[in-house]
Amino acid sequence: VVYKILVAAGMRGNQLEAVLTRLDEFGRVMVDLRESLRRAFIYPVSVIVVAHLVLLLTVQWGTPALQSFFSDLRTTPTGPVRIVFWLSDWLPVWGIGLPIMFLLLLASGVTLDWVRSGHSGALGLLRFVPGLRSLRRDSELSQMAHLLSIQVEHDIPFPEALKRSAELTTSPRLRCDCLAAADHTTHGVSLPPLPSLPSFLRWIISVPTSQRQLTANLKQAADLYRDRALLQAEWISRTVPAVLTIGLGTLIVGTYSLVVMDCLK
Repeated sequence: VVYKILVAAGMRGNQLEAVLTRLDEFGRVMVDLRESLRRAFIYPVSVIVVAHLVLLLTVQWGTPALQSFFSDLRTTPTGPVRIVFWLSDWLPVWGIGLPIMFLLLLASGVTLDWVRSGHSGALGLLRFVPGLRSLRRDSELSQMAHLLSIQVEHDIPFPEALKRSAELTTSPRLRCDCLAAADHTTHGVSLPPLPSLPSFLRWIISVPTSQRQLTANLKQAADLYRDRALLQAEWISRTVPAVLTIGLGTLIVGTYSLVVMDCLK
């Protein structure tokens, strides 16, 4: 709907080429942002999957030999070895059941998000990953501010532009706050507290200014939130794999050392 309105506005103002150019720029920016987010999470997810498979295969093939060893010695295993045996006994649950349950919960969350918002994708998917709410929020704010700037630049009334932009967000709270801000702007009433809208964006919406200045402010906001999202994604891609590698390596080496020491007693 937003794209149809923009094209119609461009045709009325004899600015169709400029509108299409800005829409193409908006599409490329959003594609680059989504691709950057996907690339940022490929490495951490790969580390987790490989670590899970290594642990699964180690417990599957190593535990029978360890059980046979203690059976031949006729000794009672202590804590670390019992943990390994427990992992072997419950291997179908944590090795297969937990990943399947996680995927089902993720799929149900994405489906629910699609039912509520009418669309979902890389940005909506981030809502269901723990610790990534700020990244998803900055990404959606960048998308909304960029689209708002295009509409305002081509003479679409700001309250209407705000409502149209809200329809494209995947966050129900952000959508409700944008619709409330649009209603208050239409009636010239000061904005109430809107938790989903950051202070900078609220200031842009509430302060009266010229169309040119409003467009520039919205572009600045879009660039700001996009850069913040990219910085967070870069930090995750560099930090999370290192932390996971060190933590999993320490856990594996420590467990192996305790099992060997227990065997040598």
